[in-house]
Amino acid sequence: SFLLFRWVDVYHRAAIGEFCAIAFLPFLIYAVCLLWKDDYKKSAVMFVIGFTGVLQTHILTCELSIFMVFLLLVTSPKKTFVKRRILSLLVSAGCVFIANLSYIIPFLDIALSRSLNALKSTSDKKAGFLNQIVASDLMLLVTLSFVPVIIALLIGGVKWYKGRVLSDKKDEKKTEGESVFSTGVLILLAALFLLLSTSVFPWKIVVDIPVIGSLFVSLQFPWRFLTLAGILATVITCEFLSKVDSTEQKGQLIWIL
Repeated sequence: SFLLFRWVDVYHRAAIGEFCAIAFLPFLIYAVCLLWKDDYKKSAVMFVIGFTGVLQTHILTCELSIFMVFLLLVTSPKKTFVKRRILSLLVSAGCVFIANLSYIIPFLDIALSRSLNALKSTSDKKAGFLNQIVASDLMLLVTLSFVPVIIALLIGGVKWYKGRVLSDKKDEKKTEGESVFSTGVLILLAALFLLLSTSVFPWKIVVDIPVIGSLFVSLQFPWRFLTLAGILATVITCEFLSKVDSTEQKGQLIWIL
């Protein structure tokens, strides 16, 4: 329900590769979770499954997923920059590389010797933005995809406010200890991805930056960041529901969402 953009891919754009790749993103979120819980073997397996599925189905979503995992890791340095966890990440990266050699080698051969459409320039005119609702039915669907993510951000904001402001320090430490992901970080990242999905973001300036600009240009359409915003919105909501003790209230909230 927080990935309406996937509905756009399935029923409007018929973007088979992209909507198949989205199905593997939860594996990557789970892999990060297992890494921070020091379950290194399962984490490596989840990274291999997640990145293999994404890479083999949609290369542009693979770029996005690498960006998402990188931001999740670097925005939680105390959880990430531990010797054994860094080593586990390196092992996972090696396993992903070996598991996908049959795809990586031919792809690099073509990419380095020919001009790929996926590497050509794009425009911020394709961003999903409110002033483009009347432009086409596709823009309407993309813009509507913002709604559930914004709802999740509000839910996350309530959870963060209750945990940080209303509770005392003992309860706060207890809450933080039980949560794998920081709600504040998830909210900021989801909001960032929403911003990147719009023409509010200064794309014309970014695309002129060496290296970084070419990576963003290769994504073709900024609305693709709605995928990342949606998956983080799901995690935010799950974190919120995990704090609801009453099964009846939890069921009601799930139905409402």
